[in-house]
Amino acid sequence: MKLFGKTAAKHFCGAFDPRQPSVAIEELFVRSLAKRSVPFVESEPLFQSYRSNLLRNSDRNFFLGVSGFRRALDMFTPSAVAWANTSLYYAGFFAAQAILGMHGCWVPGPIRRRRVVVGPVKESPGAQAIAVENAFPSSYTGSHQVFWDVYYKAMTPLATWAKPEHGSAVLPISNNPLWSIERRNKYNYRSFDSFLLMNRCRSGFQANRFPTTLEPDVAGQFDLTKALLLYCADSAQEHGLETDVHEGFKMRGAAIRSLIFNTPTPSLGQHGQERMLAV
Repeated sequence: MKLFGKTAAKHFCGAFDPRQPSVAIEELFVRSLAKRSVPFVESEPLFQSYRSNLLRNSDRNFFLGVSGFRRALDMFTPSAVAWANTSLYYAGFFAAQAILGMHGCWVPGPIRRRRVVVGPVKESPGAQAIAVENAFPSSYTGSHQVFWDVYYKAMTPLATWAKPEHGSAVLPISNNPLWSIERRNKYNYRSFDSFLLMNRCRSGFQANRFPTTLEPDVAGQFDLTKALLLYCADSAQEHGLETDVHEGFKMRGAAIRSLIFNTPTPSLGQHGQERMLAV
């Protein structure tokens, strides 16, 4: 499996068709792709449905990535730093899904022990083809593990065109594709490690020196998520990603500005009887 290159990705994104019925990409997979044994080509209705709905999915994932990144910034207090790290993880995860989608690829993840990946096999504009691969060569079993393994293997050919600020968006930190998910799991699921992180944040984090005083693992996650979002934004502009998912807004940028950056955070800290919870 490979990704569409620059010219092919631009063609793929530019051919979005709003007349295609909107359907969740997961539903399309179950209904039409799961049992597909041969590639489907650009002239087929299935390809056209896959393309438009994958691009809708990518557009929304980009939005969710930006939203998660912005909201993570509200949680850099000792008590919430573990969830800030988790929010950064998911923001990067959404951005990575959007990047793959703009290049024709979708990763359902392990299905009944099969490592399934949907992606390009022919990239010539006008004659593009997509295939379902049921045995992607990965030694991992977890859904997010397989995703990041697919992501970084697929991104290797695109690293040539990456900008310096994209860094870990195209090459894994410490050559470990699971770096991000391992740290999400560590602080999201292990209570002891989560409280150690809170204590390190309490003793070392200074908001006026953000992000240089972030705890090293959180700093790595912050840098990775930022790199993924920057790569995603550049790809969306370069390839012309524009769909119809942002109801009420003419363009994605307007939705991001209005719903994410220009919407004040509600002050709910004194909502009622929270003092009774300190037992």
